[in-house]
Amino acid sequence: MKKATGSIGAFFQAGHVLGALASSLVISQITQSRIIFAILLTIVSVGISLLISLFLKEPKAGYEHVEKNPLTIISQSFTLIKRNSSLKRIILLGIFTTPFAGYLRNFHPPYFQLTNVAPYWLGLSLGVGGIAATLFSKYAYKIEKLFGVKRGMFLATITPGLLYILMALTIHPVFAVILFISNFGYMSLQDPLFADYYNIHIKSEIRATVLSTINMFSSAYIAIIGLLIGWVADQSVLLAFVFMGVIVIGGATLFRINESHLRYNDAENR
Repeated sequence: MKKATGSIGAFFQAGHVLGALASSLVISQITQSRIIFAILLTIVSVGISLLISLFLKEPKAGYEHVEKNPLTIISQSFTLIKRNSSLKRIILLGIFTTPFAGYLRNFHPPYFQLTNVAPYWLGLSLGVGGIAATLFSKYAYKIEKLFGVKRGMFLATITPGLLYILMALTIHPVFAVILFISNFGYMSLQDPLFADYYNIHIKSEIRATVLSTINMFSSAYIAIIGLLIGWVADQSVLLAFVFMGVIVIGGATLFRINESHLRYNDAENR
C-alpha cells in the first residue's frame, strides 16, 4: 500500500513541476497584469483537464460485497473509529501533524518577498520542490525500512514542524529558498505512510466511508486552525511559521506511534 500510494502521489506531484517552472517565466515580476495572466492560464489548464476527464472510461469492476444501507455503513465507520484505539491514535497523529501544505503555498510569495528572494524563484522553487515531493512520495516506504515504524513515522511527522521553525529564523534569500524547497518536498512523505497504516485497521466493505470520515475530520481541523493561522499571519508571516511549527512538533510528540499500533485487532474492528 505504501508503494502504491507513493507512486500515485509521485504522479500527482509531477504534474505540478512543469506548471511551476512555467510560472517563473510568466511571473518574472510581481505585477497585477502578470498575476492576472497567470490566473487565466490556470483557468485554461483546469478547463482542459476537465474536458479530458469527461471522456475517461471507468474500468468495470464487480461489487464484491453485499450491499448495505448507507446509514449502516456510516454508523459502522464511526463505531470503528470510536472502538479501535490504535486507529484513533493514528488518526489523531495524522490530523495534528498536518503539514499545512496549502498555507505554505499561500505564504510562499510574502515569505520570499520578506527575505528578498528574486521573483523568478517563486516558480523555480515550486518546480524543484515538486520534484523533491515526487521523490519523497515515491520512496516514502523506505523510511520505515531504514528506521522502523516508531522512528520513521516520528521523523516523517516532526520534520516539517522543525523546518517551519527554521524558516521563521531565516531571512537570508539563499537559505529561504532551500528551506522552502525542503519543506514543500518533505511534506509528501507522510501521505503514503498514513494511507497504509489507516488501511491496516479498516475492512474493505467500509473502507471508502471510513477514509472519507477521516478526511472530514482533517478538513474541519484545517479549516478551524486556518482561521488562527491567518490571524497570526496578519501580524507576521514568520510568526505564523512558528505557530504552525509548534503545532506540528507538538502533535508528532504527543501522538507518537509504534509497531503495536499497526497490529490488526479483530475485537476492536467489529
